[in-house]
Amino acid sequence: MRITTTVKNKDDVELIAYSHWCLSNFIDLQYKECAYSHNNMQVWIIRKKNENISVKGYRV
Repeated sequence: MRITTTVKNKDDVELIAYSHWCLSNFIDLQYKECAYSHNNMQVWIIRKKNENISVKGYRV
């Protein structure tokens, strides 16, 4: 399993930490995809067919 994380601003420590928290919760779930939001942060996580996981974090 490979995990790919994409965050627009690599210096955004708060968004990176939130993305990690979301991923930690998602790993144990059997969902194919899930979205999280907190304040102005959004994280989308998708489990692909080959079991790899894509994490994308955004500020809105």
